[in-house]
Amino acid sequence: MVDRGTAFLISLVTSLFVAILVNFAFYYWVEPALQRSKRTTETVEKQIKNVEVPDLRGSLPSQAKLVLSQLGLSLVVEGEMESAEYPEGTIGEQRPLPGSVLQTGSSIYVKIVKTKEAQSVKVPPVMGLDLASAQRLIIEKGFLIGEIKKEANEEIPEGHVIKTYPPAGMELPKGSKVTIYVSAGAELVTVPRLIGKYLYQARGILEKAGLTLGNVYKQVSAEYPENKIIGQNPRPGAKVKKGTKVDITIATVREELY
Repeated sequence: MVDRGTAFLISLVTSLFVAILVNFAFYYWVEPALQRSKRTTETVEKQIKNVEVPDLRGSLPSQAKLVLSQLGLSLVVEGEMESAEYPEGTIGEQRPLPGSVLQTGSSIYVKIVKTKEAQSVKVPPVMGLDLASAQRLIIEKGFLIGEIKKEANEEIPEGHVIKTYPPAGMELPKGSKVTIYVSAGAELVTVPRLIGKYLYQARGILEKAGLTLGNVYKQVSAEYPENKIIGQNPRPGAKVKKGTKVDITIATVREELY
């Protein structure tokens, strides 16, 4: 049997060994782990801070993302909305509202103003109106004035509208361009020179020029051979409406006296 003295000595040595082992473990393992945990907590506390939510309404999503990234916040697009206040493609609504306080790492939820579908309207009838009135009516309907072209027209007075392109009644998106065709009056042609020609030649020359033969007058002449044209009206080179009649005077021989 172990006497009481020896047992006490063994117990003392064992206690000292355990105490040394515990101190060793605490110094090399437990205390460093506690220090690391403390430093991590302090770092997280330093990184997380409160920031004020900026007003993102009216901004493009790309601009808003840049602003929020500098504050430690993120942007989440929830969907689209209609708005008469903010431009298409910009942020029209956000939550939380501007001025709210959030912790860094939080998200801002926004809605984007959607593109409106172009409204279609009919091109108004402006045929026969003067140019200024036609332009005003077309603009009032939401269209833009495209080209203004002139065309000869015998039925529509000069300076008044013949037609539009696209034509009246066609549905187009607002903002489309409409070309206006304006009457330049009747088409003018140049009267050819008939003097010196013969009667049988006159009709063909006039038809080729877009004109017609009018009255044929005779005048006794000893200078020119019979049926030779010695006068015309309108004069050669004159500008007249297409289809105008040209009167001519031809030579004839003097009648013999008995």
